[in-house]
Amino acid sequence: MEKYVQHSTPRYKSPSHKTVPHDATLPIRLLQLTDCHIGPDEHEELLGLNTNQSLTDVIRHVRSHHEQWDLLLTTGDIANNGGARTYVRFLDILQKSEIPHRAFGWLPGNHDSPVDMNEALDSDQLTKEIFIGNWLILMLNTQVPGHTHGNLVEAELNLLDESLANNRDRHVLIFMHHQPVPVGCAWVDTQKVRSEYAFFKILDQYKHVKAVIWGHVHQEFSQVRKEVRLLATPSTSIQFTPKSEDFSVDRQMPGYRWFVLNPDGSFTTQVERIPEKTYSIQFNSEGY
Repeated sequence: MEKYVQHSTPRYKSPSHKTVPHDATLPIRLLQLTDCHIGPDEHEELLGLNTNQSLTDVIRHVRSHHEQWDLLLTTGDIANNGGARTYVRFLDILQKSEIPHRAFGWLPGNHDSPVDMNEALDSDQLTKEIFIGNWLILMLNTQVPGHTHGNLVEAELNLLDESLANNRDRHVLIFMHHQPVPVGCAWVDTQKVRSEYAFFKILDQYKHVKAVIWGHVHQEFSQVRKEVRLLATPSTSIQFTPKSEDFSVDRQMPGYRWFVLNPDGSFTTQVERIPEKTYSIQFNSEGY
C-alpha cells in the first residue's frame, strides 16, 4: 500500500474518472469521512466544537484500528465555509495523517465551494467515477449553490444513467452528500435531494447497484430499498439527534464508516466512533 508523502502544491490532480489498479480477486477496503467542517486554521469551531480536534481524534482512531485502505473518500462539508486555503489544509492533514491509502476522492456539500476544491487540487473538475477491481464508485454532486437542501441536476442524472448503462459488468456504490430518502429526522429531512424520484427511477433500471451512501445528516442510518442498501455516515464533528422534530445536537461521539467490498458484489460495512470524550459543544443551540 502507498502512503501519502508531503509534496509541494499541487498535491493531487483530479480527472473526472480514475482507475486504481487492483487485483479483482481481492477485497477492496474503503474509508469514508464526512462533514468535517474545518476552517482555514486549526481554531475553527462549530457550535463550540473545535472541528480540527474532532477530525484529529477520528484520524487517530482510524490509525489505531485499521492498517491500510484502497480508497479514502470524503463526502462533503469538508469546509465550514469554503475557501481554497481550507481545502489545502485538509489535504495536508490527510497527507500527514499516516493513514495509508492508494486513492482519494471527494465531493462537495452545501457548505463547500467546488471552485475552491478544484483550486486546491489544481484541477478544473472533481472525480466522478473511480474504477477499482470489478467495482465502480460513483461520486454525485447534490449541492444547490446558496441553499441547504440537495438536488441532482440533469447533468448528474445523465452521468448516473450513462455510467450504470456502460458498466453493467461492475458492482456499484454511489456516494453523495445529501440524503435521497427521509432519515426520520424531521427538520433535516426538509433538506433531502429534491429529485429523488428521478434518481430512483434510474436506479430501478439496474441490478448492479449495491448501495447509496451519504453524509449531511450527521448521524448513522441504514435501510434497504429494492435490495439496495441506503446508508448515512456520522460526522467527524458534531452529531444530530436521530428522530428529532427540531434541530438538536446529539451526545454521540464523532465517527466514520468503513467498507470491505468483495469480488462477488457483497460487502460489509460498519460505523466506528471515537471513545467517549468531553468536548465543548453548545448542546442547547437551535441551529447554525
